[in-house]
Amino acid sequence: SVLEFIRDGSVPNVYYDETLADSAAETGESWETAIIIDSARELSYLTQYAPTAETKGKYYKVADGIKGFDMSGGSQNPKGIINLDGTLEENFDIITGSGKNHNAPSSNAFAGHFDGNGATVYGLWQNIDQTPKAAGLFPFATGNVTIKNVNVSLSYLIATQYAGGIVGAYFLDTGFADITKNQLTIEKCSVTESHIETTTTGNGDYGTKGTGAIYGLARCYSGSFNGNVLVNNCFINLDADHLVSKVVSGEKSLHGGIGATAVTTNAKFTNCVVIGITPYTTFNAG
Repeated sequence: SVLEFIRDGSVPNVYYDETLADSAAETGESWETAIIIDSARELSYLTQYAPTAETKGKYYKVADGIKGFDMSGGSQNPKGIINLDGTLEENFDIITGSGKNHNAPSSNAFAGHFDGNGATVYGLWQNIDQTPKAAGLFPFATGNVTIKNVNVSLSYLIATQYAGGIVGAYFLDTGFADITKNQLTIEKCSVTESHIETTTTGNGDYGTKGTGAIYGLARCYSGSFNGNVLVNNCFINLDADHLVSKVVSGEKSLHGGIGATAVTTNAKFTNCVVIGITPYTTFNAG
């Protein structure tokens, strides 16, 4: 198993690779023909930069033999290489010294199926200084989405509206001919030794925000249709001080251990283990 770095000596200032498929066999039409993700730059493109139209209905899988991805800069990080045996605090300078703060727009919401193949993603840094609306491995997701077998650790995920370890915000895709196809499934994932936070900017125009260890906020309903969010066999181990929801006067936020669900969206959590934080949702109002 190897650890893939987002930057190395050959391409020191390139943060993503938009050429994901390496062969004609990788059509992405099924798990059997999944597009293989075999570098940190490919993962960065898929989760942050790929337009929704590109990922909709497609299947992606991390290559066999990859232990994890270091998104903090690798050998080109002036602060050094992330210490996988260190604490979040001990790795703070390395994670935030990466020189790149990803800020994905909602137009890049992931709309496909992803198998992390057991890999762990380290060193994600999405920070309030760049005012991202959503933070997470996948900041935005929409439609019929599956994310499985991936872990997030030693990461800082801070946004103004939605923050979650795996998905920041999940929304209904009204473009389906059959609206009932909208469903978010997250299974066999973990979030550990990370900081997840929403911090309002005081503009008062963002409505309900959400913070959770697995997903930040799910809003999946339209008329009489109530979409589904399924979280199965996931593991969370976070310090209570590192799952944070801050609001100012006139604003409000949903704060959930696993994830916050808005209005009539259906959510079901099965066989999940939560350590260090409360597993249920609370409501914060400024």
